[in-house]
Amino acid sequence: MAEMQPCAEETPKEEQIVKFVAQIDKPILSSEDAVSKRFDVVTDCLDHHFVKENGHESVTRGWLKKVRLEWNILQNDLPDGIHVRVYEERMDLLRACIVGAPGTPYHDNLFFFDIFFPPDYPHEPP
Repeated sequence: MAEMQPCAEETPKEEQIVKFVAQIDKPILSSEDAVSKRFDVVTDCLDHHFVKENGHESVTRGWLKKVRLEWNILQNDLPDGIHVRVYEERMDLLRACIVGAPGTPYHDNLFFFDIFFPPDYPHEPP
């Protein structure tokens, strides 16, 4: 037991660390903070599974309108535990993250889905 007790020399240093940490201003997270956003538009899509897919250059006006409508629905109606990232330069790509529900074996696990909207969307599924 004596080995687990902090020695007298360590205690003042630990107290200094605790005091120092207590003085640091903690960030206040709002609902619009990047950490807590459920829908976000980002620029970097290089790690997306479908980044090399072709077809995003030849989309129609109807396609753009439908994808913008989907973005609007996702932006306003995402349930808790689902996060979506869309890409500013590649509207045909989307990434979704679903957080496992409490009380299930999947609790707090993250499930990522990379989604590609083909040029024939909505007549062809993502």
